[in-house]
Amino acid sequence: SMRLLRNNLSTLGPELAWQVVDEFDHMLMESLEGQAMELGWIRDNTCDISEGDYLRMILKKTCWYSFIHPVRIGALIARSSGLDLDRFNEFGYFLGAAFQIGDDVLNLVGSREKYGKEIGGDLYEGKRTLMLSHLLTQASPDEKRKLRDLLSRPRQRRLPREIDWVNDRLRKYGSIDFAQARARELLAAAEEAFGRAFESAPDSDDKAFLRQILRYMIDRRS
Repeated sequence: SMRLLRNNLSTLGPELAWQVVDEFDHMLMESLEGQAMELGWIRDNTCDISEGDYLRMILKKTCWYSFIHPVRIGALIARSSGLDLDRFNEFGYFLGAAFQIGDDVLNLVGSREKYGKEIGGDLYEGKRTLMLSHLLTQASPDEKRKLRDLLSRPRQRRLPREIDWVNDRLRKYGSIDFAQARARELLAAAEEAFGRAFESAPDSDDKAFLRQILRYMIDRRS
């Protein structure tokens, strides 16, 4: 990203380029904080992550990096002045959250060939997903103790049969369905926010394309 910016300094000019650097700086700080939150939960074996905690983490880890700032930077370059970039934050958050939850679900139910990453890898790594948070609020006391013990161990000591047991409980308590429903709600919110964020942009093929790809964020198939 920095190389692309450097290669286009003559096109953007120093003032606009510096504004883009400011966006990069904020994006990196938010992403690092989000990653630190997630890794801290794994290190400390934190098992009382609420839905709000999870959404705040992915706002920082995923939404700023992959959705909010790319839209802000694109708008900044397209119209370098007279545009409040904060108008895109809500849209990017809703879309990014829907995408991340959908990605977490695919990690459990997708196929490696199409998903492109290890199926069940989030459970092996002990990542605190929305499904895991939901399971920890619904499971029996004995199941919670077993789950906490499993999550307290390093990845190499989590056995496939134990991961299968967690998957069974996620289905038993409707945790995957719960997450998918939240993703659909967030996508609907993103579709509404799209209209507000891009209301001043004239109708065009590009704008229509952006609107059409929103559904792909959670409708990706395994």
